[in-house]
Amino acid sequence: MHASDPLAALKEARRVLKPGKKAVFMVHGPRESNTLWTTVHVVAPELLHIDDSKRVEHHFKFSEGVELDVLLRTPGFDANEEQQLCRTVVKSDSEPFWNQLLTRDYGKFIEALGETQQAELHDGMAEAFRKYLEAGAYKLLTAQRFIVGAAM
Repeated sequence: MHASDPLAALKEARRVLKPGKKAVFMVHGPRESNTLWTTVHVVAPELLHIDDSKRVEHHFKFSEGVELDVLLRTPGFDANEEQQLCRTVVKSDSEPFWNQLLTRDYGKFIEALGETQQAELHDGMAEAFRKYLEAGAYKLLTAQRFIVGAAM
């Protein structure tokens, strides 16, 4: 899902895999089942006044549907197994857990902000995550799709 050319990456994986052997590929599950990542990457761009829609689309391009199965078959994989793993991640309300993602993905934009704007960003993120707060902890969903491809 992060490869700039997914087909080329799959072709290389297939090239080094002996016929009949298997490789497991992981991509993110549906947006609504990835509340931490989705909330940060939808709300932060709004608060920072930037367009980050391409990153979001890229991140979830294989999260649903048969596109990945079709793509796996092109270089010679038989995608014969798929499993989705959904779980709830619990984060303490004692610190802003979203700061790591914000800094990693939007650090250069945040550095350009003044103290007041940074405080507004923090408050906006806290407000966006408030709906996931239960009994002193944030309950966030995460989902991944695992696809097993057998080399033909």
